[in-house]
Amino acid sequence: MFRNAPTDISEIAILSCTKTGRKLSLSIPYNNRISLFTSTERDNYSSTDGKSIGKETTFYSELSFRLRSGYPDYLIKFYLQRSIFSEGNHSGSLADRISQYKPADVLPESYYQLGTGISFGSENRFSFVRVWRPFFSADINYSTSFGWGESTLIGIGGSLFGKDSLRLELQVFKGFKGRGTNGFTVKSGYKLWF
Repeated sequence: MFRNAPTDISEIAILSCTKTGRKLSLSIPYNNRISLFTSTERDNYSSTDGKSIGKETTFYSELSFRLRSGYPDYLIKFYLQRSIFSEGNHSGSLADRISQYKPADVLPESYYQLGTGISFGSENRFSFVRVWRPFFSADINYSTSFGWGESTLIGIGGSLFGKDSLRLELQVFKGFKGRGTNGFTVKSGYKLWF
Protein backbone atom coordinates (compact mmCIF):
# COMPACT_ATOMS: atom_id res chain seq x y z
CA MET A 1 0.00 0.00 0.00
CA PHE A 2 1.28 3.48 -0.81
CA ARG A 3 0.02 7.05 -0.45
CA ASN A 4 0.77 10.19 -2.46
CA ALA A 5 3.41 8.48 -4.59
CA PRO A 6 4.73 10.33 -7.66
CA THR A 7 3.43 9.11 -10.99
CA ASP A 8 4.79 9.09 -14.53
CA ILE A 9 1.62 7.96 -16.31
CA SER A 10 1.54 11.13 -18.48
CA GLU A 11 3.33 14.44 -18.83
CA ILE A 12 0.55 16.35 -17.06
CA ALA A 13 0.45 13.77 -14.24
CA ILE A 14 4.20 14.14 -13.66
CA LEU A 15 3.70 17.86 -13.03
CA SER A 16 0.43 17.84 -11.11
CA CYS A 17 -0.64 14.44 -9.74
CA THR A 18 0.09 11.75 -7.17
CA LYS A 19 -1.33 8.28 -6.76
CA THR A 20 -2.53 6.28 -3.79
CA GLY A 21 -3.09 2.57 -4.12
CA ARG A 22 -2.30 -0.99 -3.29
CA LYS A 23 -0.48 -3.75 -5.09
CA LEU A 24 -0.62 -7.51 -4.66
CA SER A 25 2.07 -9.60 -6.32
CA LEU A 26 2.99 -13.26 -6.43
CA SER A 27 6.21 -14.84 -7.64
CA ILE A 28 6.26 -18.58 -8.36
CA PRO A 29 9.65 -20.15 -9.12
CA TYR A 30 9.18 -23.46 -10.96
CA ASN A 31 12.87 -24.24 -10.61
CA ASN A 32 16.06 -22.18 -10.49
CA ARG A 33 15.67 -21.16 -14.16
CA ILE A 34 11.94 -20.65 -14.82
CA SER A 35 9.63 -18.39 -12.83
CA LEU A 36 6.22 -16.77 -13.12
CA PHE A 37 5.45 -13.35 -11.68
CA THR A 38 1.96 -11.87 -11.54
CA SER A 39 0.57 -8.72 -9.94
CA THR A 40 -2.61 -6.69 -9.59
CA GLU A 41 -2.52 -3.00 -8.78
CA ARG A 42 -5.35 -0.57 -8.02
CA ASP A 43 -4.50 3.16 -7.99
CA ASN A 44 -6.47 6.35 -7.31
CA TYR A 45 -5.01 9.47 -8.92
CA SER A 46 -5.47 12.94 -7.48
CA SER A 47 -4.03 16.33 -8.29
CA THR A 48 -1.64 17.85 -5.80
CA ASP A 49 -4.39 20.29 -4.81
CA GLY A 50 -6.49 17.33 -3.58
CA LYS A 51 -9.04 16.88 -6.40
CA SER A 52 -9.76 13.37 -7.68
CA ILE A 53 -8.51 12.67 -11.22
CA GLY A 54 -9.41 9.04 -11.83
CA LYS A 55 -8.60 5.36 -11.24
CA GLU A 56 -6.42 2.64 -12.72
CA THR A 57 -6.49 -1.14 -12.40
CA THR A 58 -3.51 -3.05 -13.82
CA PHE A 59 -3.01 -6.79 -14.27
CA TYR A 60 0.53 -7.93 -15.13
CA SER A 61 1.98 -11.42 -15.77
CA GLU A 62 5.57 -12.29 -16.66
CA LEU A 63 7.23 -15.60 -17.50
CA SER A 64 11.02 -15.53 -17.24
CA PHE A 65 13.77 -17.96 -18.23
CA ARG A 66 17.18 -17.60 -16.59
CA LEU A 67 19.71 -18.81 -19.17
CA ARG A 68 22.68 -18.45 -16.82
CA SER A 69 22.94 -17.90 -13.06
CA GLY A 70 25.79 -16.10 -11.35
CA TYR A 71 27.46 -13.13 -12.93
CA PRO A 72 26.98 -12.53 -15.77
CA ASP A 73 23.40 -13.78 -15.52
CA TYR A 74 21.19 -13.77 -18.62
CA LEU A 75 17.40 -13.64 -18.48
CA ILE A 76 14.69 -13.70 -21.16
CA LYS A 77 11.16 -12.64 -20.26
CA PHE A 78 7.74 -12.53 -21.88
CA TYR A 79 4.98 -10.40 -20.40
CA LEU A 80 1.35 -9.36 -20.81
CA GLN A 81 -0.25 -6.33 -19.18
CA ARG A 82 -3.81 -5.02 -19.09
CA SER A 83 -4.34 -1.48 -17.75
CA ILE A 84 -7.87 -0.12 -17.31
CA PHE A 85 -8.26 3.63 -16.72
CA SER A 86 -11.30 5.60 -15.63
CA GLU A 87 -10.91 9.37 -15.68
CA GLY A 88 -13.45 11.41 -13.72
CA ASN A 89 -14.53 15.04 -13.86
CA HIS A 90 -11.58 17.05 -12.59
CA SER A 91 -12.44 20.52 -13.87
CA GLY A 92 -10.75 23.23 -11.85
CA SER A 93 -7.96 20.93 -10.67
CA LEU A 94 -4.29 21.81 -10.98
CA ALA A 95 -4.04 19.35 -13.91
CA ASP A 96 -6.65 21.37 -15.82
CA ARG A 97 -5.11 24.70 -14.92
CA ILE A 98 -1.67 23.79 -16.34
CA SER A 99 -3.01 22.13 -19.50
CA GLN A 100 -3.60 24.12 -22.66
CA TYR A 101 -6.53 21.78 -23.51
CA LYS A 102 -9.62 21.76 -21.27
CA PRO A 103 -10.43 19.32 -19.76
CA ALA A 104 -6.94 17.85 -19.58
CA ASP A 105 -6.39 14.23 -20.64
CA VAL A 106 -4.38 13.19 -17.60
CA LEU A 107 -4.84 9.42 -17.81
CA PRO A 108 -4.25 7.43 -21.00
CA GLU A 109 -6.78 5.17 -22.68
CA SER A 110 -7.10 1.60 -21.42
CA TYR A 111 -4.73 -0.75 -23.21
CA TYR A 112 -3.26 -4.21 -23.57
CA GLN A 113 0.50 -4.60 -23.85
CA LEU A 114 2.49 -7.63 -24.94
CA GLY A 115 6.27 -7.65 -24.77
CA THR A 116 9.55 -9.47 -24.46
CA GLY A 117 12.89 -8.53 -23.06
CA ILE A 118 16.40 -9.68 -22.29
CA SER A 119 18.61 -8.68 -19.40
CA PHE A 120 22.25 -9.12 -18.45
CA GLY A 121 23.70 -8.80 -14.95
CA SER A 122 20.34 -8.05 -13.30
CA GLU A 123 21.42 -9.74 -10.06
CA ASN A 124 23.68 -6.72 -9.47
CA ARG A 125 20.78 -4.30 -9.83
CA PHE A 126 19.01 -5.12 -6.55
CA SER A 127 21.35 -7.48 -4.70
CA PHE A 128 24.32 -7.16 -2.40
CA VAL A 129 27.56 -7.63 -4.35
CA ARG A 130 31.03 -6.60 -3.24
CA VAL A 131 32.37 -5.54 -6.63
CA TRP A 132 31.08 -3.01 -9.14
CA ARG A 133 29.55 -4.65 -12.20
CA PRO A 134 27.35 -3.39 -15.04
CA PHE A 135 23.80 -4.48 -15.84
CA PHE A 136 21.68 -4.09 -18.96
CA SER A 137 18.07 -4.64 -20.00
CA ALA A 138 16.28 -4.21 -23.34
CA ASP A 139 12.55 -4.64 -24.01
CA ILE A 140 10.32 -4.40 -27.03
CA ASN A 141 6.54 -4.37 -26.78
CA TYR A 142 3.30 -3.75 -28.60
CA SER A 143 0.53 -1.67 -27.02
CA THR A 144 -3.03 -1.42 -28.35
CA SER A 145 -2.94 2.34 -27.65
CA PHE A 146 0.33 3.43 -29.27
CA GLY A 147 1.75 0.52 -31.23
CA TRP A 148 5.38 -0.51 -30.94
CA GLY A 149 7.61 0.63 -28.12
CA GLU A 150 11.05 -0.11 -26.75
CA SER A 151 13.09 0.48 -23.65
CA THR A 152 16.81 0.17 -22.90
CA LEU A 153 18.28 0.34 -19.42
CA ILE A 154 21.98 0.44 -18.55
CA GLY A 155 23.54 0.77 -15.15
CA ILE A 156 26.16 -0.23 -12.66
CA GLY A 157 25.86 -1.55 -9.11
CA GLY A 158 28.17 -2.45 -6.27
CA SER A 159 29.34 -1.84 -2.74
CA LEU A 160 30.68 1.44 -1.34
CA PHE A 161 31.60 0.61 2.25
CA GLY A 162 31.24 -3.16 2.60
CA LYS A 163 27.69 -4.04 3.72
CA ASP A 164 25.81 -1.83 1.30
CA SER A 165 24.78 -1.60 -2.33
CA LEU A 166 24.53 1.42 -4.62
CA ARG A 167 23.02 1.33 -8.10
CA LEU A 168 23.06 4.00 -10.80
CA GLU A 169 20.96 3.55 -13.93
CA LEU A 170 19.78 5.27 -17.09
CA GLN A 171 16.69 4.19 -19.01
CA VAL A 172 15.74 5.43 -22.48
CA PHE A 173 12.26 4.60 -23.78
CA LYS A 174 10.00 5.17 -26.77
CA GLY A 175 6.26 4.55 -26.48
CA PHE A 176 6.89 2.35 -23.44
CA LYS A 177 4.32 1.25 -20.82
CA GLY A 178 1.38 2.25 -22.99
CA ARG A 179 2.52 5.85 -23.36
CA GLY A 180 3.06 7.46 -26.73
CA THR A 181 5.96 9.51 -25.42
CA ASN A 182 9.71 9.26 -25.68
CA GLY A 183 12.05 10.04 -22.84
CA PHE A 184 14.62 8.92 -20.36
CA THR A 185 14.92 8.40 -16.62
CA VAL A 186 17.98 8.57 -14.38
CA LYS A 187 17.68 6.59 -11.15
CA SER A 188 19.79 5.59 -8.20
CA GLY A 189 19.20 3.36 -5.22
CA TYR A 190 21.04 2.59 -2.02
CA LYS A 191 20.65 -0.29 0.46
CA LEU A 192 22.45 -0.79 3.74
CA TRP A 193 22.57 -4.16 5.50
CA PHE A 194 23.22 -4.47 9.24
